[in-house]
Amino acid sequence: MEPGTVAVAELIGVIDGAGAAFGWTRSYRNVVGTTIGAAYRAVGLDEDTDRIPVDRGSAESIAARIVDTAEANGLSHRTATTYGSTWKRLAGLAHAWHLGGGTAEFWDDAEHLRSRRARKRRTRTDTTDGGRTIKVDTSAGPASITLPDGITGEDRIRVVKAILEAGSDEG
Repeated sequence: MEPGTVAVAELIGVIDGAGAAFGWTRSYRNVVGTTIGAAYRAVGLDEDTDRIPVDRGSAESIAARIVDTAEANGLSHRTATTYGSTWKRLAGLAHAWHLGGGTAEFWDDAEHLRSRRARKRRTRTDTTDGGRTIKVDTSAGPASITLPDGITGEDRIRVVKAILEAGSDEG
């Protein structure tokens, strides 16, 4: 085994371990898994037999190659950029896991590896109660508000102002 390299099976184990430790969704795990193929294609390695380097310098280089070879590999620039940044995250986790002994127990205390980058907060709308419930995942946890049907734009603005003012009082 080459130092600082991992096989596809090990990368999948990293996805499973990190996914459980950090609460990754199934869809995010799928994106991370697909990123493995993009990384292997970008550097011309065989997923079935080759090991891929995951040290920081190699991760940066492979991420750049994913973007540089996007068109040749049938990826849009946006998708390649997503795969490139995802590869850097996966490679960083795989490298830490590899240096930490490569065991399942590594993920028991992996909180220090959590990404500190601010994530986009997406809203979800639920209309089952005849009203309109808007749910947002925030860094403090999930938040939701239910608005009645037929609410005016002015009423929405008042609600938003009230929420913002309440948030500033807590700080």
